[in-house]
Amino acid sequence: MATTTTKLDAVNQVLRASSKRPVTSLSASLTPDASIALGTLESVSRDVQSEGWHFNTEYNVPLVPDSGGLITLPSNVGDVDIEACNIPHTSGDYHPDPIYRDGKVYDLANQTYVWPTGTAIKVTLVRLLDFTELPEVVRQYVAARAAREHQENFQADRSARRGTETKEAEKRAALLRAEARSQDANDLETQPHAVRRPRSSWRFWRA
Repeated sequence: MATTTTKLDAVNQVLRASSKRPVTSLSASLTPDASIALGTLESVSRDVQSEGWHFNTEYNVPLVPDSGGLITLPSNVGDVDIEACNIPHTSGDYHPDPIYRDGKVYDLANQTYVWPTGTAIKVTLVRLLDFTELPEVVRQYVAARAAREHQENFQADRSARRGTETKEAEKRAALLRAEARSQDANDLETQPHAVRRPRSSWRFWRA
């Protein structure tokens, strides 16, 4: 019976690509080779997920200030696109420019992290998920790319890397096919993640 790719499976795939000894667990003290392989896998996972895919992108997420006026984003956010900003009625001189900075929404125009009470912002979030939360097709691509990158760092022979390069290309193609299948025709017109969608201009209004 087929099973999904575990993080241990992926790390061992990275190790085998560079002719390194596989490990039986990631919970015990890791060998130096396994530690490097794990780091490569996690780095590649962040890079891939940061592209923004159907499985890890959330739209129209509402955010409001806390009691201190700060709008803090979740720690696993890899990218933020601010879509709309609604602020309470204030002086006509107040024109905010919300951006993502240091895990919070920052008002670039007024140089502050503090927002007026009643502010409401809507964003598109790209979340960075744990390897075990990824769809299988994404796990396979991340593992294949990590194996190729790790191999490049440890094998100077270009011809020895052709196999991992071919496998990475195949897994990337499979991921793009799965991405297209996961969205209907309207999604593909408005949220094309196979090619990273351009950022939209956020909307601003006063309540």
